[in-house]
Amino acid sequence: MTEPEFSAENVEKALYQLYFDPSVSTKDVAQQWLTKAQRANEAWKFAWTLLQPGKATEVQYFGASSLVSKISASWNDVVESDVHILRDHLYEQLLYFCQMPEKRIVLTRLCVAFSSFVINCVIRNMWTTALSDIIEKLQTTASINSGNHNYLALLEILTVLPEEYQTSHLDKYKRGIVMNMLRDGMSQITRLLKSLFQVAGLKLKVINCLSSWISLGTPMTECEDLLLNILECVKQPEFFEKSIECMLNAFCSPILSEYPETVKKFVPIILSMQPMLEKAIEEQDCENILGLTKLICSLAENQTKIIVNTCTDPQCGLGLINLVMICTNVPLQYPTDEVSSPISFTFWYSLQDELQALSAEENMQVRQHVLPFFYQLLNVLLRKASYPTDNSHNGWSADEKEQHRIYRIDISDTLMYVLEMLGIQVLLFIFEQFKTCLQDPSTMETRWHGIETCLFGIHSIVETLTETDTEIPCLSSLAQVLPQIPISSIQLADTVLYTVGTLTEWLSRHPEHLRMLLQLVVPCISNNDLSLSAVLTMRRITRECAEHMGPYAGNLMEQISNVFMQGTLRTNEESWLMQSAGYILSIMPEEEYVQHVERLLMLHIHQLDALSKEDPSPPNKNSILRILDLLTNLFSTLDRRKRDEDGEIIQTEVNKNQHVIVMLEQLMPIFKEILNHWVRDSTVVQTLCSLYNKAIRTLVSAFKPLLHHLCEMLSTLYQAYPYYSVLDLAQQITLVFGSDPQELETVAALLQVIMTTSMKVFENRIYVDHPDIAHGFMYLMSVVCRKQAELFHHVTKNGKPSTLDIFHCGILTLSMPDTESAKAGSNFVIELLGLYQTDSTVAASIEKSGKELTKVTLKAIGGQSPRTCMDNFADILFCLSKIAFESFNRWMTELLAQPDIPNTKVEVAKRNTFHKQLLREVKSKRKYRDTVKDFALICRGLHGTEYANGT
Repeated sequence: MTEPEFSAENVEKALYQLYFDPSVSTKDVAQQWLTKAQRANEAWKFAWTLLQPGKATEVQYFGASSLVSKISASWNDVVESDVHILRDHLYEQLLYFCQMPEKRIVLTRLCVAFSSFVINCVIRNMWTTALSDIIEKLQTTASINSGNHNYLALLEILTVLPEEYQTSHLDKYKRGIVMNMLRDGMSQITRLLKSLFQVAGLKLKVINCLSSWISLGTPMTECEDLLLNILECVKQPEFFEKSIECMLNAFCSPILSEYPETVKKFVPIILSMQPMLEKAIEEQDCENILGLTKLICSLAENQTKIIVNTCTDPQCGLGLINLVMICTNVPLQYPTDEVSSPISFTFWYSLQDELQALSAEENMQVRQHVLPFFYQLLNVLLRKASYPTDNSHNGWSADEKEQHRIYRIDISDTLMYVLEMLGIQVLLFIFEQFKTCLQDPSTMETRWHGIETCLFGIHSIVETLTETDTEIPCLSSLAQVLPQIPISSIQLADTVLYTVGTLTEWLSRHPEHLRMLLQLVVPCISNNDLSLSAVLTMRRITRECAEHMGPYAGNLMEQISNVFMQGTLRTNEESWLMQSAGYILSIMPEEEYVQHVERLLMLHIHQLDALSKEDPSPPNKNSILRILDLLTNLFSTLDRRKRDEDGEIIQTEVNKNQHVIVMLEQLMPIFKEILNHWVRDSTVVQTLCSLYNKAIRTLVSAFKPLLHHLCEMLSTLYQAYPYYSVLDLAQQITLVFGSDPQELETVAALLQVIMTTSMKVFENRIYVDHPDIAHGFMYLMSVVCRKQAELFHHVTKNGKPSTLDIFHCGILTLSMPDTESAKAGSNFVIELLGLYQTDSTVAASIEKSGKELTKVTLKAIGGQSPRTCMDNFADILFCLSKIAFESFNRWMTELLAQPDIPNTKVEVAKRNTFHKQLLREVKSKRKYRDTVKDFALICRGLHGTEYANGT
């Protein structure tokens, strides 16, 4: 079916369908057609027709948008002699629509089109006096028509122009040209804005306009008076929002620090807003509190140097610190009644950072004036972190609860700044408050909030203490009192558990407190509301304090086993608790270990055995994955080898991991049965491989008794179904056992099967539909070449498979069009090239297929691979030039003489230049990369374009 012609009449029909037709499919078709229409040459004509008086606003808006599209993207369509005609047409439309307030949306779009027109003209040196001409034209028209409409159009254009410049994707040179034009006109613009500021009905437009120009870096000296007036406008409700937006641009300007005297003029006006802020807080006017907080904190955090220099002056630095404290201390509940206090947190970091930059003598002088504020801040933060005393948080929405959780994290981070200023006194200060709360009878059962908040502050500080800092008496007192706290809320219990978790490093040096704290944590594992915190705390304790867990290990394992039998934990909680079990089992005496590990796993293993014999089904799959995941987490932490004080493994005649090996040996028939039923399920295979991966990482050489059986199982599995997870596990096996003479043949046999099977994957082009197999194989071969070069030679020496075959697989991987293939293929190829000097079969393979590798690399640079991969391909060429310069030069000469390499678009001269640059830069990988990336842009026709600079 032929599409309608791109005419104004058809555009109007399509717009009607887009906005008013009830059919979604009709709307979609109309939208697609309109998009094509905007890009068509006919848009230059129908755009003006659509803007005619009497047309619907939607139609006129589309006309203006079509002009934006054509002027910004199709400027080359404009003949130089028609530029002034286009400008006059735009002026005409601007002057018409500026008199129609109800068509404001169309006027704004026309201003965007006009701004794009100005930028294009300035870049091409067609209108060097653009700003002054625009101002003169519209001012003259305004005086003739005796109205503000033209000034509204002028201010709209001058507002949009800087915004369009900032969002444009011009290259650096063109941006410089436009910026120079804008900078040259700044004085004239600020004079105009000053003259229009008091004109009735224009003040808001002037504020908007100055806001855009301030973002460009307008010198403060030229607009200081205007900014002071606008700052005063914050006190007027009708200008509040836009005035704050303008002043935020000024306060955040990087050049403001160059004008300290101007800043000092701003400060008294900001300080005079304190009553306004206090009134907004009293009236719980959330929007006004937010706006004023942004304004105050923006100036304060960007001018900490001035604040530090005037920290005793209540009309400057001291006054600003007080005002920010009000913003932090707003006595409303976050996030239901206020959302502004987090904005002030950055100031306290900036102030602390500024103090640290002072000399020791200056720091001492300033600190005595500033430290009281940080003690006050400490109290404020603890109060703001507290849960509502009326327990209204129980009725919050999930979103509000999440906001409050993040808010407390922000407060915790801010407490770190307080710690930097006050040192360990912060902890002592909070601990004294904590003791006071504990001694107050009213807090024991009903008023738990104070206790919880103090613990929140304590664990925020303890989390970052150094080993030296942790040797302070109050931590011992804390550990003793934590089990005695009467728990009267879930929030308090949760914070108590988290506090115990932060003490684990300290507990590893003070194990005498372990028993009491374990008695506090373990029962909470069975509590559905506290299980997550309890399990995570348990994992931290068992990881940090494993060597001290002996006296409690048996009892702990009893309780952990009971929890698993109850089946009340969530999946991730079970996984983390199994890690804790692994840490505990690692330090138990052999007899107890055997007893407890069997009790822990007996039920799971029986279930897994039964499941392995059943037919596949979704419930069975989930159950199998759950048990395999539990075993994986157990083996990731279960390591019974003895270590000395430095953590080094003590070699003994008895393998302390013997029972772990026996257990894995007993599980292997079950795993094989599972694979018989689930061999086609990649998730089950991946989980099983992950289990062995974790076991090998933990047991390392102790895994040797199982290696032969595992490699046989993996060989059979990979031959039936090549999985990425098998290749990933083979990497780990190669790294651990590849250089072990006793296991050389075992590992080599596995690699030979993987290589031979992978050859078939490439020969039958299976890798095209399953690129993950190609990636996994390449990564495995990279590891073998880099870490086990002798093993690689051993496997390929008989030519089954040959080095050349594997090399060819690397080339095929590189020829795939995605990023991961380029990364995986280049990793392998570069590692293989590194064996050129030491392995004759590698050298022969490169001499035979090096030209093909070079060809694929050049085609990739020419456009067959993403530009993000160019460094990978540059590194390949760099390696080739280093190891076989003469051959590389010959291959490049022969290949670049072919018309389609790197593609048909690149001129011969540019190919030759590229070739010469590569030969010249053989000593610099960085220059090689730069050369290749530039040539890739040339190949794609993007060199020097806006798009290339923007991506």
